[in-house]
Amino acid sequence: MYLFIHSFKSCQTSNIIYALTCPCGQFDYTGESGYSLDERIQVHRYHGNRIMYECFMGARNFKLIYPNVVKSADTLSKDGMRLYRHSTECPTAIQIFLDENPQYWRFVPLLNDDADQMDRNPYIASRDVPHGDDLRSDKDVRELLANLPPPPANYRFSQRQYHQQYSFFQARRELKAMPNMHLDLYNAKVIAVLPDNGSMVLRRIIEALFITHAETKLNSAGCLVKCDHDVATGGSHGNTVWCKDLVRRPVPAFTGSSDMNNVVVKWERKD
Repeated sequence: MYLFIHSFKSCQTSNIIYALTCPCGQFDYTGESGYSLDERIQVHRYHGNRIMYECFMGARNFKLIYPNVVKSADTLSKDGMRLYRHSTECPTAIQIFLDENPQYWRFVPLLNDDADQMDRNPYIASRDVPHGDDLRSDKDVRELLANLPPPPANYRFSQRQYHQQYSFFQARRELKAMPNMHLDLYNAKVIAVLPDNGSMVLRRIIEALFITHAETKLNSAGCLVKCDHDVATGGSHGNTVWCKDLVRRPVPAFTGSSDMNNVVVKWERKD
C-alpha cells in the first residue's frame, strides 16, 4: 500500500484526483472528479450505504419491497463496483454501519453455540407486537424472511432474531427506519489537484497513472497494465466470515409484549 502525500486548498477544491481507503486500511480506490471532494464523496456515501442496506435485506427482497423501482444503468453499474462490494464483506466497514444503524443487528447471524444459548432464555426469545393499520400480512412477512441472505457456515439466527425480523418486516420498518445515507464508509483525501482548465481526459490519464502505480485493489478499471484484482472481488478478505468478531450492542430489554410465550416458528428459506 502506498502513502500519498498531498497539499490542496480545501475540500471545496475542484478538478481533483482523490483516494478512498477502507477503514480496515488494506484496500484503496482512486477516482477523479471535476467537482470538489465534498460533492463527489456525497455520491460515494449514498451508494455505499444503499448497497450495504440492500445486502442486509437481500436481492430478492429489494424487488418485493420496491416493486415499482427500476434501477438505472448507472445504479446497476454501481452495484457491481469493487469499491462498494468490498464494504459488504469487510467486518470493519460493517461494524461502522451497524454502530450507526443498530436496527440491522437483527440480520447479523450468531455462531450456532451463541444462538443456542440465547434461545434458552425465554425473555430474550420474546418479541414486540407491532400495532397499526399498515401491517404486512403473515404470508408476505414469511416470504421476506425466506428471502434473507443465508448465514455463513456454523452461523444461524436465534429465535429472538427471527422474532425481531418478523416484527421489522411486519411493521414495514425497512421503509420507515432507513439507514443513515450520509455515513462515511471510507477515509477520503485529495491526492492531486489539476489546473482549473484541466480537461476530463487529463484527469482520466492521471487517475490511471495513480491506479497503476499504487495497484489499488478496489478500482474495477483504469489500470494501464494487467492487474490481478481477483482478491478484491468475491471475497476481498479471503476466508474471513463477514459477521465474525463484530461487537454487538446489548440485547433490548423485555418490553412486555403479549406474545412472549408464543411458539417460535423457524422460517424455511428458499433455495
